[in-house]
Amino acid sequence: MLRIIERQEILRMETKKYSKEELKGLFQTQRKNGNLNVSDEEYDHFCNAFYRYLPNDIVDTIIRDIFFIAQCKSPAFYISLESKDLINKKGMIFLSPAIFDRDKSPFNPYYPILHEIAHHILGHTDVASPEEKETFEAAAHELARSWII
Repeated sequence: MLRIIERQEILRMETKKYSKEELKGLFQTQRKNGNLNVSDEEYDHFCNAFYRYLPNDIVDTIIRDIFFIAQCKSPAFYISLESKDLINKKGMIFLSPAIFDRDKSPFNPYYPILHEIAHHILGHTDVASPEEKETFEAAAHELARSWII
């Protein structure tokens, strides 16, 4: 089971960042597998979210743990796979192709990706109660905002 990472620990993580080209290479496997079935422009936008905001430690964790799928109606959502043995990953993030359309996005176009990544980094699993869901959403929102600011 993922342990919950404290905000102070996240802030102490490495701040070195991959270049945009390095990121494109790192995520190429998921793209070749068809998980990120997006255009070149959308893929560039996806990699930009990581290039602009996330340090290498977070990116390495995401590549190791997360399976991305760009095929859903919601802007984005995270599912923990911690208790499931499905794809040799710890979580899945589903992305709507609509979030890649910066002209139609009502918010920072990178925010949905970063918010769902925050759920994983914070160790959020299946929510048992509405109160936990509110707490998890607030924590993921705060962490995603801290990456953007």
